[in-house]
Amino acid sequence: MRDPRLVAALLFDFNGTLSDDEGIQCAIFRELFAQQGRPLSEQEYFDVLAGRSDPEIVERWLGAGHPATADVLDRRVQLFRERAGDGSTVPPHVRESVLRAAGRSRLAVVSGAVRSEVDMVLRAADIDVFEVIVSAEDVTR
Repeated sequence: MRDPRLVAALLFDFNGTLSDDEGIQCAIFRELFAQQGRPLSEQEYFDVLAGRSDPEIVERWLGAGHPATADVLDRRVQLFRERAGDGSTVPPHVRESVLRAAGRSRLAVVSGAVRSEVDMVLRAADIDVFEVIVSAEDVTR
């Protein structure tokens, strides 16, 4: 019989939990939206957009069907890779906790983030120890 005090699995969000990257996300969207003539303040980002999927962020700020949507989304991915791709957004205490937990429980990431970004940061931070990763591409709704 399994010890009820043991945790069977731990599920982690990515942006803002494993990866302390909301400041980077905010800066990227502010830059991209300003280029589209629709400036965004830091306060507006955190009040209105933070925590949403990338397509939803762009749609809410630029409007549904905006002609630059695909370009903005592609550029956001490029900029994130440049600014967070080295794994430095994973704080040391998070890395240590994940590695400690990996020996004791099953681990998963459940996130609205893009899978390639999750994989890239986890590898770069040397915490690619998750059995399952569910990302934006894995969910239709």
